[in-house]
Amino acid sequence: MHDIWNPWHDCVKCSESNVTFVFCGTGRRFVKDNRLYKIEKNFLQSQQAFKSGLNFQGKPIEFKLYDKWGRIVSDEELISHIIESVVKLAV
Repeated sequence: MHDIWNPWHDCVKCSESNVTFVFCGTGRRFVKDNRLYKIEKNFLQSQQAFKSGLNFQGKPIEFKLYDKWGRIVSDEELISHIIESVVKLAV
C-alpha cells in the first residue's frame, strides 16, 4: 500500500500502554480510507487532526522540573512562582 506514517497505528500503541497521544497535525498530505487529502494551510491541518478523533488521554503526565542548580522544584515552589507571575500581569 503506502509507505506513509500511520497515526492510527501509534494511537493504538499508546492506548494499549495508557500513554497520552496527541495528533496535532496531519501534514500537507494525509491519507485516510485510501484517499489522499492535500491540506496546505497549517491551521486546517491542526483542525483536521483534532477532528480525526485519534487523540488519546492516558495516565497523567508527571513532570520533574529542576532549578538552575539541579535541585527538583517542589509543587509549592512552582505554584508560588505561577501566582507571582499572574499577579505581575494583573497589575
